[in-house]
Amino acid sequence: MAKGAIDRGSNRFFRLAPILVLNGSLLMHILRLAQFRVVCLLALIVILPASQVSAQQVATDPTSTHIFPAGGRRGTVVPVRVGGECLPPYTRFRLVGDGVSADAELVEKVTGNYEASPRRKPGETPMNYPREWKSAITIAADAPLGQKLWRVSSARGGTGARPFMVGDLPEFIETESNSVPEKAEQLTLPVVVNGQIAGERDLDYFRFTGIENDVVSIDVAAARLGSSLDPVVELTDENGRRLPIEGFRIGSDPVLVFRVPKSGEYRLLVTNLNFRGGPQYVYRITISTAPFVKFAFPPGGLAGTSGTVELFSAIAANSTKSWTEKITFPAGPAGPFVFSNAISSPHPVLLETTDLPTLVEAEPNDGVSTATSILPSMAAYGRLSRSADEDWYTFTAVKDQPLTIECRAFPPGFGALPVVTVCDAGGLGLATVSTAEKLPAPCRIDWRAPADGKFLIRVRDVRQGQSDGVDAPYCLTVRPTRLNFTLTATTDNANMVQGARGEIDLKIDRQGGFFLPIDLHIDGLPSGVRVEPVQIPAGLDQVKLAFIAEGETRPGDSILKITGKAKSGNEIISCGLTAKHLGRDTEDVSLGLPTVDHLQLTVRHKPVFRLHCNEAYQYAYRGTIYPYLMEIDRLDGFDGPVTLEMADRQIKDLDGVEIINSTFSAGTSQLMLPLYMPENMHINVQAHSNVYSQGYVVFQDKWGQRQSMLQVSEMRCMIRPLPTVVKLRVVEKSIALRPGEKAGCTLHLDRTTNFSGALSVELVSPPPGIRLERVTIPADATDAVAVLSIAEGVTFSPQRQLTFRAQGDLPGGVKVVSEATVPVFSGP
Repeated sequence: MAKGAIDRGSNRFFRLAPILVLNGSLLMHILRLAQFRVVCLLALIVILPASQVSAQQVATDPTSTHIFPAGGRRGTVVPVRVGGECLPPYTRFRLVGDGVSADAELVEKVTGNYEASPRRKPGETPMNYPREWKSAITIAADAPLGQKLWRVSSARGGTGARPFMVGDLPEFIETESNSVPEKAEQLTLPVVVNGQIAGERDLDYFRFTGIENDVVSIDVAAARLGSSLDPVVELTDENGRRLPIEGFRIGSDPVLVFRVPKSGEYRLLVTNLNFRGGPQYVYRITISTAPFVKFAFPPGGLAGTSGTVELFSAIAANSTKSWTEKITFPAGPAGPFVFSNAISSPHPVLLETTDLPTLVEAEPNDGVSTATSILPSMAAYGRLSRSADEDWYTFTAVKDQPLTIECRAFPPGFGALPVVTVCDAGGLGLATVSTAEKLPAPCRIDWRAPADGKFLIRVRDVRQGQSDGVDAPYCLTVRPTRLNFTLTATTDNANMVQGARGEIDLKIDRQGGFFLPIDLHIDGLPSGVRVEPVQIPAGLDQVKLAFIAEGETRPGDSILKITGKAKSGNEIISCGLTAKHLGRDTEDVSLGLPTVDHLQLTVRHKPVFRLHCNEAYQYAYRGTIYPYLMEIDRLDGFDGPVTLEMADRQIKDLDGVEIINSTFSAGTSQLMLPLYMPENMHINVQAHSNVYSQGYVVFQDKWGQRQSMLQVSEMRCMIRPLPTVVKLRVVEKSIALRPGEKAGCTLHLDRTTNFSGALSVELVSPPPGIRLERVTIPADATDAVAVLSIAEGVTFSPQRQLTFRAQGDLPGGVKVVSEATVPVFSGP
């Protein structure tokens, strides 16, 4: 038997190895008993199933990762690639928001023309490999601008929502390769650029024409989309000289604003801060000469009133110009909204309405003597416009009067971290609260006046005196303390299996000494599902909300609205739950609102199969396709086919190892899964390869619904790679090809004593018009002549190469594979 072919029926080591891990103490005890023979030991311990040896080491729940492009223009149909992990065919695709629609299922896998990642030594870091699915989003001509959301779900569960943006500017989709300045893609401003840093160390170059004295803004959205990308952007002139431009950030994302020094071509580089890349490293860049409005001041007003706001447009990193606009603050509940005005800013202007009368700080108010007067039931808007700036306010209170004082940056994302101190009339501090220390809780004080009289409030930034400051507005509210609460979920989706439970975390922000129990009212709960608890006990500020499904609950998705209610005397205190979606950065800054007012609940179908293998090391040569035994347990009468593929999540770098997709036929429970071990795997870097596979099925449930389910193998295919047995080479350094003629080259095979068989040779992905005539390297032979037929009219790019692949057979179903590449050029 060849060295790489394992006889699983007789090789005792491979049956024994996993048991040694679990039963080491038992093994040592038995070995001390000299009268026991090893064969008896094996008989004692192999009775344990392999599934007990080690736990699954990768997550198995479905996850969305990205959509590309991440937005589109009104009145268009946008082809998109929806990215995720552990998603089977016929995954459900749901859009949330007015004016957008798409097919309800993801059926066809697709991939982009990505920049190849450079070859590197493999590491032990867990690796994820998202797949992409084809879809198209139709955007109505009158669709509201801004953020829409999308989700995916299947019989294995649902995912959190991610954003898809609707805009009114022209859209540009990057095309690889644009990784060198000479291949920079031409843009016409204004434009929204959609790109992916899809390969490790990928660089994306773009170029545009700038007109002298125009102010160009470059707003890079990545983290605000929930992207994995930490973008680095660089601007150069047509000679490649880097422009000395300082930018600012909105949340975690960079923005460049510069005045064009002279008319000409400018180049923009986009890449990732580290070397990582992949289809999920998505970005969306708005480049425009329209005024980039950073913020409005004041950024809010009493609901239902009218006034004016000053709009601040960036003209450089730390410089702005402003103008005023009239505005009517919408009536209704207090909250944020996007300001629409005659000026079309590439950056949405976020404002808010309040339930309190408002005032604007009156500069100078940097000290006790110049403090701005505020009433104990009012909202004040101010700006900390420089490093040393601080704002003082004065108010009057009576002894023991309870007041709640709160300060927050608005709009979010510009880096302001207010610190609030309540002082006596002389400026001596009585109580202090800091945004930086309280996060993620609000910067808020529940305070009682120690005596009748005047008091002061001091507002400053936590970094006062340490930097150039952050020119961003804030909202300071002073109101009589009242009992109140808010409910927040840390995720906007929940999953549970039929007959089981799923949980999410709820956080309760209790205000004004509120201590009462809270009754939960849930709209949209499907039949067969109940919730525990239905009441949040008094005093708790965090609770796990459990959804429990009966065994025969119909699987599928439901949208839930959750409201908390509490009774204080004759007053009913009510609050709707908000939940965080995935399209936000670490500061909860999004391109729209970072929360939604609902949860998606997915009742998962019971598993219909389990996938596993013998997690014991086997040996295979590099440069072979090795058959690894996989097994499935069929559950609840499921008897259909199961398709196997490489798992989307792996515990380490695969170093080029691939799984050749295979299918368990209906009714079968065993399959020899082909594992391709590349001949160019690194030597002496990884001692072994641990490969997870995954399988999916499509079936009809008892309710007549189409269901698709994906299961990750509970155990790994474990391979120790051995040296190659053959190596194919092309003797010629290059080949001249002439249209309408034939060309030949000599193939040489370096053999080892482990392989003497014949190999057939083919071209890998031959270009149109080139055909390889049948060629075989006979057993024990080392050379063969390959003859290529070239059709009339064929042309070749300067970097064109041809790859020959030779394949042969080893015992045990193992296939030998070796490849050789040779440059080709058009002959005279």
